[in-house]
Amino acid sequence: MKEYEVIIVGGGPAGIFAALTLAEGGANDILLLEQGKCIGERSRQCAGDMLCGWGGAGPTATAS
Repeated sequence: MKEYEVIIVGGGPAGIFAALTLAEGGANDILLLEQGKCIGERSRQCAGDMLCGWGGAGPTATAS
């Protein structure tokens, strides 16, 4: 099982900017979890798709 330095739950604005700030500060293994659909599966005509997460992080996204 892979280990992460930081796990962030929620890909909203705060989660995404926290991940970016940590990465810029030298964190190597960051896991960002988001319950929403992947960006390619979202529909602009469905409010639930657009309001869950920001930027379309999708169910799991990693930045390292």
